Amino acid sequence: MAEYTMVLANMNYSSWSIRGWLAMKQTGVAFEQVVIPLDRPETAAAIAEHSPSGLLPILKHGDLAIWDSLAIAEYLAEQFPDAGIWPKDPAVRAVARSVAAEMHSGFRELRTHMPMNARASRPGCGRAGGVEADIERITTVWRDCRAQFGGAGPFLFGDWTAADAFFAPVVSRFQTYAVNWARSSLRRRRPRPKGRYRMVRRRRVEPEHRQVRRHMTGFAARGSWLDGVPDRFSRAC
Repeated sequence: MAEYTMVLANMNYSSWSIRGWLAMKQTGVAFEQVVIPLDRPETAAAIAEHSPSGLLPILKHGDLAIWDSLAIAEYLAEQFPDAGIWPKDPAVRAVARSVAAEMHSGFRELRTHMPMNARASRPGCGRAGGVEADIERITTVWRDCRAQFGGAGPFLFGDWTAADAFFAPVVSRFQTYAVNWARSSLRRRRPRPKGRYRMVRRRRVEPEHRQVRRHMTGFAARGSWLDGVPDRFSRAC
């Protein structure tokens, strides 16, 4: 029997379960998974057997139960200090915790109007008021983290951290709702040159928004909760 148990909802639909699961996978430790299907008559009672808050995910370590995905990440960082849950540098770690906490507590419009569904394809749906502002802020966070801290590797802070776990479900949402990242703040708005200098050719460099899109899609793919998921099905808004 494994020392650790993760109690999760179906990760096709539960972004919070994905976050806790990714943090647990990063430790490299074997753990058991208990998956509770959502939206069934017995769902609430099944969750109550494990969770004092009535919410998932739950990490069980012996007689201890840790609920809330951010608390799970912090507990695992303490249990496995060499697993890379957070950056080693204190200043960089503070920024990583800040952006993870912002994802944890914010972006309500995006959550409400673009609910998690890794199996679906709903291009053009969910564009209610406030959603575009959330998308703009998220992509700004990604761009800034990559620019300041991402030079050593392909993730937000170079190496993988819990901040990547917290934003990975957002990448899935963007794929579900066909969010055009290139039109977000990932494309820097530089002034165009004037006069004859406009025709000077520059060395071709991969545009920044494409670099960040490639990196973010890469760490989302790291989450093998998508293994075995059927092709995305289309549904009208």
